[in-house]
Amino acid sequence: LPAAELKLLQCRFRKKAVFAVSNLSDDCTDTDITSYLADQGISVVTCFPAKTRFPGRKAFRVCLLAKDAARFLSADIWPENVTLREWHFKDKSN
Repeated sequence: LPAAELKLLQCRFRKKAVFAVSNLSDDCTDTDITSYLADQGISVVTCFPAKTRFPGRKAFRVCLLAKDAARFLSADIWPENVTLREWHFKDKSN
């Protein structure tokens, strides 16, 4: 199995948390976010670009292990003005 698939299988049955990270510079990538969080000791399961209403800014949907949520939400690890919030899933019943 490729490393990415193996990582997903290992995380499949662990509790996860999903967040939005926004107000990032336009040149920020999902790889940048994943690498930055790994350097902070946070295990990222997935990271995808997300839509933002602000031109010239980027946002990402980040799924991580729930055990890392408190560290992820710590203002101490993020540059000033980065916005963090829980991911809002769309209601699939509509």
